[in-house]
Amino acid sequence: MANKKIKIIPSILSKNKAEFDIIFADPPYNSNLAKNILIIINQYDILEHFGVLVIEHYKKEELPEIEGNITTCKQKTYGHTSVSIFLRK
Repeated sequence: MANKKIKIIPSILSKNKAEFDIIFADPPYNSNLAKNILIIINQYDILEHFGVLVIEHYKKEELPEIEGNITTCKQKTYGHTSVSIFLRK
């Protein structure tokens, strides 16, 4: 159910040609949704060129360094939580 909701919001924004300079995503902890969020944001093209995407996720959840035009800029781990910062080129 949560994965379906993740797809609906970007779809609506994309239809309205909405693009954002910065997007913060904090999916439910240890849910393995962070990678899906990254893929969907790239797929629906809602992050502006040179926009920033910040995703908080479980430290053991691996995210790709590159997803389409979105590239990892920085990642920090605090206890069991990681914060990954991506930049759209």
